[in-house]
Amino acid sequence: MIRNYLKIAFRNLTRNKAFSFINIFGLALGVAVCLVILKYVDFELSYDRFFAKANRTYRIAEHINWDGGTMNFPLNPSCFSFGISSSAMCHENSSAYSG
Repeated sequence: MIRNYLKIAFRNLTRNKAFSFINIFGLALGVAVCLVILKYVDFELSYDRFFAKANRTYRIAEHINWDGGTMNFPLNPSCFSFGISSSAMCHENSSAYSG
């Protein structure tokens, strides 16, 4: 029974070459795009997960508001890390990144 189905499928593929090419190419392209999106999401979700205590890692961002909207920057002044280390009791370590 399966052999007959495969024969019919092969005959239809050879009979309608352009239509078959479009369908197979579209399927392959869809699967490839899906895999790329999955790898991108996996990469984004694995951000800073290589640290031993990754659940205790935080990033402080700066939000600037004005009339027309809001801008978000992951940059802070270098003196901020020194200020937070002296004022926060539960703080263990900090680093500054600017630029």
